[in-house]
Amino acid sequence: MEDAPSASRVPNHILAGTNTHPMVTRAKAGIFKPKSMSVEVMEPSTIVEAFSTAEWRAATEAEYDALIRNSIWELVPLPPDRKVIGCKWLFKSKRNLGGTIARRKARLVAKGCSQVPGCDFKESFG
Repeated sequence: MEDAPSASRVPNHILAGTNTHPMVTRAKAGIFKPKSMSVEVMEPSTIVEAFSTAEWRAATEAEYDALIRNSIWELVPLPPDRKVIGCKWLFKSKRNLGGTIARRKARLVAKGCSQVPGCDFKESFG
């Protein structure tokens, strides 16, 4: 087992805590940043989780009402060789500069991986 280095084997500038190079670290300059702990608000990953709280339920209902009011989709007969396109709810907390929650946002999105251009949609905005 190797012994710890003796004071005679360690250079003086290392023992004294001084640098031999020009780099200035925060510790050497006396700059100390406090550590902060925060509790993260978890965003729901399913509609069932979202409906368990009043805030997320309200955000989900507001998004659904906006989709209906703006006539975002139109129901058409399903062609015999096609499947219905699935959808998914996405949830995001929008925050103020101070980190507090400004509002909760819910979005209903189509699962685009199963869509066929020209059959499922005609235009793409990108």
